[in-house]
Amino acid sequence: MKKRFMVLSLLVSTLILGAVTLFSSPGLAAGPPTPAPPAMTNPMGPRANMGHGNRFALMAELLGLSANQQQQIKAVLRGHRHQGSHLFRELRNNERQLRRIAMTAPFDAKAARALELKQADLRTRRLADRAEIRGKIDAILTPAQRQTAKILRELMHERHGRHMAKRGDGPRRGATMRGD
Repeated sequence: MKKRFMVLSLLVSTLILGAVTLFSSPGLAAGPPTPAPPAMTNPMGPRANMGHGNRFALMAELLGLSANQQQQIKAVLRGHRHQGSHLFRELRNNERQLRRIAMTAPFDAKAARALELKQADLRTRRLADRAEIRGKIDAILTPAQRQTAKILRELMHERHGRHMAKRGDGPRRGATMRGD
């Protein structure tokens, strides 16, 4: 008798809970339907469409670049695009080779050191390439634009540093190696 009562009360409570859930859903609720929120022009926020082209447009606006300056800077960037992509591809392939060597059972330290030296050389070349691009772009800018660009670079660098510290990829700016 108690078992039947327990099963029956469990069945009734399940049905009641299901009915409440069903009728509380927005499609079946009594009353007028609620209006949809207004469509947002950019649901991900103001930086969602910040691709390379949009970033260039933003920087051109912030620096007040003339049309001639924009064309010259785009020409500099186009000229270095192939070299930069080649270096990046080499860096990626080298990293893959390093991972393969690290996973082999008899670890080949000599090959790993050689790849690490090559990796360091590639990173140095990439850094030099970026410095060369920056020098060419700075030559196109006026002194006031150069000063503004320097400030913007510092702001971006600081923001990037905070981002990396949050991720735990490196020490925070001003922190010691002990983790202060």
